[in-house]
Amino acid sequence: MIYGSDLEKRYEMKSDTVFALKGVDVSIEEGEFVAIVGTSGSGKTTLLQLLGGLDKPSSGEVRIDGTSLRDMTDAELSSFRNKKMGFIFQAFYLQPFLSLQQNVEVPMMFGSESPEARAAAAATAIEAVGLKDRLSHKPSELSGGQQQRVAIARAVAHEPKILFADEPTGNLDKNTTADVLSLLQNLNRDRGMTLVLVTHDENVAATANRIIRLEDGEVVA
Repeated sequence: MIYGSDLEKRYEMKSDTVFALKGVDVSIEEGEFVAIVGTSGSGKTTLLQLLGGLDKPSSGEVRIDGTSLRDMTDAELSSFRNKKMGFIFQAFYLQPFLSLQQNVEVPMMFGSESPEARAAAAATAIEAVGLKDRLSHKPSELSGGQQQRVAIARAVAHEPKILFADEPTGNLDKNTTADVLSLLQNLNRDRGMTLVLVTHDENVAATANRIIRLEDGEVVA
C-alpha cells in the first residue's frame, strides 16, 4: 500500500512561497491501477515524485508497505526504490550507445544480481514487451513506440511491486498509445503490479480503475 499523509511541497522564491502541493492525502492499495490527472502545473508530477521517493516533501509523510520514506538517506531511498519500484517517463532515457538488452540491464547493475541473472531477466522483459528479436539493436533503430516498450521492459525487469509512469504516452501517436496502455494494463492485471500513472489526457486516465484529480496542488476528486 502507498500512503501519503498531509503532503506539502513548497519552493521559496525571492519574494514569495510557491506551493506545488498543499496538504494532499492519498492512499493506493496494492494491485490498484490509479491515474493522477490534472492540467499543467496542478502538482501531479510532484505528487508522483514524492510517492516514488524521487523527491522529499516539505512536510508530510509517505509510507510504502508500512515503511516511512521520511527519514531515509539518499542511499537508503535509492536501495528501497531499486527493490520495490519501477519508473517510466515521457522521455525514454535510453542510452544510444547500448543495445536494448544492455539498456534494460542498467538499473539492475545497482542490485545484487549476477551478470547472468541480469541478462536473463532483461531478455525475459524484452520478450514480454514484444521485442525479443531486437535484443542487439540500438535505440536509434526503433520507432518511438518501440523505444517506450524498451523503457517499460527496463522498469519491470527486476519485477517491482509498484510501477510509476509519468506521461508515458505523451510522445506517442494514438495507435501506439493504445498499444502501450494495453501493455501497462496487462502488467497490472497479470502480475498484480500496482500502477500509478500521471496524465493530462482524459482518455488515458479512463483506462485506470480509479482517478485522483488535482487542481492547484490540491485533490479535488
